[in-house]
Amino acid sequence: MNVDNVTNGFVAATGVNWFNPNFPEIVFSSRYSTGNDAMERMFYPGGFQGNGVMGATQELVDAFPMANGYPISTPDTTLSHFDSKNPYKGRDPRFYSTVFYNGANAVKANTATVMYTFNTVDGLDVAGKSLSNSRTNYYIKKFVWMGLNWNDGTAANKQPHSKFFIRWAHMVLTFAEAANQVVGPTDAARYGLSAKSAIQYLRTRKTNDNTKSLDFNPVTPAIEDPYLDQVALSGTVAFGDFIKNERRIETCFEGMRFFDLVRWTTNVTDLNKAVNGISITKNTGNTLIYNKVEVEKRNFKSAYFAIPYSEVLKMKSLVQNEGWDGWY
Repeated sequence: MNVDNVTNGFVAATGVNWFNPNFPEIVFSSRYSTGNDAMERMFYPGGFQGNGVMGATQELVDAFPMANGYPISTPDTTLSHFDSKNPYKGRDPRFYSTVFYNGANAVKANTATVMYTFNTVDGLDVAGKSLSNSRTNYYIKKFVWMGLNWNDGTAANKQPHSKFFIRWAHMVLTFAEAANQVVGPTDAARYGLSAKSAIQYLRTRKTNDNTKSLDFNPVTPAIEDPYLDQVALSGTVAFGDFIKNERRIETCFEGMRFFDLVRWTTNVTDLNKAVNGISITKNTGNTLIYNKVEVEKRNFKSAYFAIPYSEVLKMKSLVQNEGWDGWY
């Protein structure tokens, strides 16, 4: 999985470096902006000099499996080890690299310095307490340069930012999805790599979370992953659903989720599921109670985009897509 033998070529075991415009995983990206802090301002809460423009949903948080690979929805909790009273413990390392949750620390890169601790129970970060807070009580860590602290004043460390339109992980997910449909999860004969092995690269890949040291063992690709083995033996349909979830957590906030949903379904019901956040309150004895709360309803008219009137002028017999009552 190396890129030829080019010096500093891409290695599958390397964690994603969102702040290196020449990162070897990049296939196609936007121009980068040097010394930019727009992402940090957008994602951090008002309590840490941000604007809290976006937040992770409870549905995304629930999509991350446990550290041993089992979904949190696994009925047998002796397999998953999920504890609903302590829901952020023992999760997939990718979770800790993607989401700030109640009690999470923003630790300055390459140090042990805690810059900020998120409090969505009774602290500054509670939804509704400020217009600069996320509505879901979760905050986004992905794309955030952890070396930046505005309290450093003129010495604040800002890094380049760019958008990775196509990267290695996207290609792995695309291959896995296609290979699974053609030859199933485990057949490696047709393409020299099975859909299962492709996904295994992602699930064993090193993460960039310097606060936890919970990186998966970045080998090529061999790690105990009993759930991956189990679902791969369950057939094409089950493994296809599994790939969709892997795609959801791997590409979250990269602008791909909506388009994935509309290519996977023509059922508007699937698109119009309510979006939830979390409400955390203290019980007697200071134990925490977690309750999902609806933060947004979706109302898509159609699983298809409307055809613009300008296209009708070119082709008079064109029929508008279902769900739309006119030309736009």
